[in-house]
Amino acid sequence: MAPDVAASWTATFKATPYSVSPAGVAFTDLLGTKDDTYTVPVTTGVDYLVGGKVVAAGTYPGAGTVTVTAIAKTDYVIPSGAVASWTMIFKGDLSGAAPKITGTPKVGYALTAVPGTWSPAPVTLSYQWYRSGVAVAGATAATYTLPATAAGATYTVRVTASKAGYASLAKLSVPTAVIAKGSLVGAAPRITGTAKVGYALTAVPGAWSPVPVSLGYQWYRSGVAIVGATAASYRLPASAAGATYTVRITGSKTGYTSLVKASAATSVVARGSLVGAVPRITGTAKVGYALTAIPGAWSPAPVVLRYQWYRSGVAIAGATAASYRLPASAAGARFSVRVTGSKTGYVASYKASAASAAVAKGSLAGPAPRITGTAKVGYVLTAIAGAWSPAPVALRYQWYRSGVAVAGATAASYRLPASASGATYTVRVTGSKAGYTTLVKASGATARIAAPYVPPAPAAYYANCAAARAAGAAPLFRGEPGYRSALDRDNDGIACE
Repeated sequence: MAPDVAASWTATFKATPYSVSPAGVAFTDLLGTKDDTYTVPVTTGVDYLVGGKVVAAGTYPGAGTVTVTAIAKTDYVIPSGAVASWTMIFKGDLSGAAPKITGTPKVGYALTAVPGTWSPAPVTLSYQWYRSGVAVAGATAATYTLPATAAGATYTVRVTASKAGYASLAKLSVPTAVIAKGSLVGAAPRITGTAKVGYALTAVPGAWSPVPVSLGYQWYRSGVAIVGATAASYRLPASAAGATYTVRITGSKTGYTSLVKASAATSVVARGSLVGAVPRITGTAKVGYALTAIPGAWSPAPVVLRYQWYRSGVAIAGATAASYRLPASAAGARFSVRVTGSKTGYVASYKASAASAAVAKGSLAGPAPRITGTAKVGYVLTAIAGAWSPAPVALRYQWYRSGVAVAGATAASYRLPASASGATYTVRVTGSKAGYTTLVKASGATARIAAPYVPPAPAAYYANCAAARAAGAAPLFRGEPGYRSALDRDNDGIACE
């Protein structure tokens, strides 16, 4: 009997299964368990089993550990090495409240994140601070100290919770109030130094925080700000005398409100002290010469100097210049000078010199006198004294006959008597002045005195001097012919001279 061909082919076809590769299972593990899923695909010739049971293609909620296994249907085979099993461990969900921020929203203060309660405990928490929405590098602690740059900004904190087997969860706080500038802390300054004109006062600021703090200074005179006095030290000028001084220090720092601290007032500023040298006296200590005071250096310059000269310790009225000319009354005395320095805001100070040597008498100056007139008996010689100095100088005269003083001949002029014939005459002029050494000057000698003219015997009587002169008899000397008292008007013994 012949075999059944159709039946034979069918049997052969079924004996060779189809090879299929299962499509993969898709898992979705999102934050929140309601969003966790796995999706079983459709693959011809393949069944998918979960928990040993075939599940239809579709999407299913995911929780815990889910294993999906692919098996071949009848007449199908899954090749060796093909993926046929998928396992997913779905992460659990953490829960927690949005964090709160505590602390003072002010520069220099610390903000603290209060995370609230998270579950299931224990939960690991991490922090990130934000400045006006921008993450602050390195600010990952639960506490954050607000720096100077925080002023004017707002801050938030994000708390992220993590736990093995759970999806991380982050919560963001609400923003803080706008961060206020910080407050500086500083001590009231102290003032050191001597409250006296010419000395310096110094402000000692004490400790300021948070360091570093920039400090500015302003000095006040009796409560009024001094223009330009903005350094830590202030030198007291002449105008400071009688006033009190304070200093205000202003601390400033970026992100902080400026702070001003004022010192207590100084005592009333005393007038300054001048420094001067003992004056020296130069010049010749002699009547008629000038003495000059050399005051030396005085400080602080400029200093107004006044002078007062003293004679044997007694002030000389009106002698208030740097130089003093020694008058006649100075002879024998000693002189000193007192220099007084004065300057606004300073106590006047004086310095006295040592006394000079005893003042010597002055020296007179005068030329040798000249003699004028006719060197003849009966004529008059006259002494010309010339100019003597310092004027006025008292002059006295003494006439000499051949070197012998003529008694009573002490006038500037001298009439030559009959006895003068054949002699020579000189005159000495003596100059004198209080406070000066007496000076004597002598003239040169005259020519020898000629004898008087002896005219011929005159008439016994001359009517007048004109007649006597016409006769060549004038002058007429007492006792000579023709002399009579009527012709001698000045009754000096010589008529018709």
